[in-house]
Amino acid sequence: MTMRTLYDSVTVAALPPGGDLYAGYLDGRYANYAAVVARFPGHKVVSIAAFPGTRGADVYDTEPGDLTPSDVPPVLIRERGDGRDPSVYSSVSEWPRVLDACDIAGVAPPPWWAADWTHAPHLVPGSVATQWESTPGYDVSEVADYWPGVDAMPVTPEYDPPIVFDGALVASQLVSVIPFGIRHLTTTGAVYNVGVTPPYPPPVGANGQPWFAGRTAARLDWPTGPEAAAGKVFAIIATSGERYAFPV
Repeated sequence: MTMRTLYDSVTVAALPPGGDLYAGYLDGRYANYAAVVARFPGHKVVSIAAFPGTRGADVYDTEPGDLTPSDVPPVLIRERGDGRDPSVYSSVSEWPRVLDACDIAGVAPPPWWAADWTHAPHLVPGSVATQWESTPGYDVSEVADYWPGVDAMPVTPEYDPPIVFDGALVASQLVSVIPFGIRHLTTTGAVYNVGVTPPYPPPVGANGQPWFAGRTAARLDWPTGPEAAAGKVFAIIATSGERYAFPV
């Protein structure tokens, strides 16, 4: 897992350069989100709300004077209803109370930005970010490579690498051989288009889903020697270099 560094401060001028992310308040006495965004263009700035009535924040703060643990479930219900997935900032000692409040309300717990000032970079188990240092001017957090609600959701590519068939040299059936290549249906239901180059129109796969150039292996190959003797009559070479041979 690749860790990232986040800086936050009530004083924008005190924030150091070189952070992967920054954070700022949307509301309250120290509202400075817009100023942080202006000072660090091109960086992701995590928005923090101190008040439960503020909508659209990335993080809701449960420090004294801000949200209480009992404020968290209704905020989560509201924000999730609007299509957002906010996190909660909470100390290690306070977090169990947040979890209890969510459990009583029947609400799934939020991603957790933990406060655990050990003066050494670390990620508290179960947290997506951990504030581990508080200096006179700014705070420092360790952040996971993916923070739900803050980072865009990772997308699993539908193309190689890797082109995955179901076990060593096993797939369910050959769908069809066409003039431009071969369609192959794996036992997971994925349809792979082998050796086809656009602009040939994409047919519909056997699983009812269209297959397209994004599911194209590098090339088709014809088995020889031991593979041919074993009854393998065509092979797919993945763009990662892996070879998959199959009977027709």
